[in-house]
Amino acid sequence: MAGTGPIREVNSKWYVSEKHFPGKLYPDYIQGGTYFGTAQAVRAVMAQTSEVTAFNIEDALYTGILAERVKPPVARFQSGRAHFRADQKIVPQNEQCEKGVPFIFAAYSGLLTPRFKSVEDYKRAYKQIHTAKCKSSAANETKTDTN
Repeated sequence: MAGTGPIREVNSKWYVSEKHFPGKLYPDYIQGGTYFGTAQAVRAVMAQTSEVTAFNIEDALYTGILAERVKPPVARFQSGRAHFRADQKIVPQNEQCEKGVPFIFAAYSGLLTPRFKSVEDYKRAYKQIHTAKCKSSAANETKTDTN
C-alpha cells in the first residue's frame, strides 16, 4: 500500500491516534492475511519493536514503519525493485540483486487476484523465495557507493 495514512476518526475501527503515529502518511507497506519473509529480515524488523509505540494497524506497523527503521532497510518500493511481491511470479533464477543478495523479501496474496489458494501454493512461494538466485549479468547488480 502506498500513499495511505492513519484514520483519525475516533469512532472508526481503524482509528490511530497521533500519539501512536504522528505522521500524515504511513511508509509504503504490504497488507494482507499472509506474507513470507526471510528469518534475517524478520529478526531485523522485530528488533525495532522497542523503538515505537504499537498500534492496531499491524500491516503498516510491521511491514512499513518497523521495516523502514532497519538499517540498511529490509524493504524498498522503488525503481521496480519490489522486495514485496503480490500477484507476481517470482523468477527464482533471475531476481534483481544487491551485493549478491536477491531483492525479494516477501510474497503475499493480493485482494483482487488471490495467489495462495492451497497449502501447495504457500509451499511453492516459500521455496521460491528461499531459493531465489541473482540475474547472471553483473550489470544487473546494484552497486552501493561506500564514500
